[in-house]
Amino acid sequence: MRYAEFDFAAGTFAVLLCLVAIVLLVLAWRKVRETTLVSAWCWAFAALVALAAAALLTPALKAQHGESLEAIWFAAATLTFCPVISVLGSKRPQHRAWNFIVLSLWAIIALPAVEMLLLQRGEGLDVNDARGWFLWLLALLSPINYFPTRYWFASLAVVAGQLLLLQSQLPLLRWQSGFHPISGTSWITVGVISAYLVSRREVRTVNRIDSLWTDFRNSFGLLWALRVQERVNAFIQQQGLPCALTWHGLRDRNNGDPILELPEESERMLRQTLSGLLRRFVSPAWIAARVRED
Repeated sequence: MRYAEFDFAAGTFAVLLCLVAIVLLVLAWRKVRETTLVSAWCWAFAALVALAAAALLTPALKAQHGESLEAIWFAAATLTFCPVISVLGSKRPQHRAWNFIVLSLWAIIALPAVEMLLLQRGEGLDVNDARGWFLWLLALLSPINYFPTRYWFASLAVVAGQLLLLQSQLPLLRWQSGFHPISGTSWITVGVISAYLVSRREVRTVNRIDSLWTDFRNSFGLLWALRVQERVNAFIQQQGLPCALTWHGLRDRNNGDPILELPEESERMLRQTLSGLLRRFVSPAWIAARVRED
């Protein structure tokens, strides 16, 4: 890796970028505190702190400890995979225990950095192809899960930052020379800024069920949304209701038009079913705020 151009000014800029992202993350706390995404929030906070720490250390250590910095940046960059991995295990009651799996996975991913720092000082970071392809898989998790949601741009910005930070360790990108801590950190910050701004924008829906569903799928992404959608549609079919829950909300089964209003009893049962499923992910207060219940 090349650190020649990473001077004090560059390090300060990278730290400021991380601080901006951390501040926005703190401001977004109220959006997740009533959900099981609290763990993902904590992992994101830890990743940004790790990137800031790497940026602080680089100007001071680059002259004599370049190999150690390579390992530090690698460990910090791989930590950015943990938030989306945390989302994949965010269903109660296993959501807290899932953090141990996330931690164990990160330890396995970052093992080359630990080995280099403790056992192979002075040698270059060695990430084999199998581990490199696994890093590619982890990098693609975020856009796969969030590209169909309103956070699509944020997911692409974050993965761009991850690829820039891990470029020299990834198959297909190793031929590129240089190291891009500023660019990588910048893109991750852009992703956080985008997610924060989008989260503040109100989503207009035509009924209370759509309001509940849309906010859930945007927050938890494709993988959990498809599971919940499958369960809700099974209930709808069992009850013989003339509608279906699509990605964009309730739609008429015959012509695909939005459902503006259901019979009161049908809406109540459907809302109870969806709310019951979502209680594995969010609090009753979160649900009530979106269906306007007291």
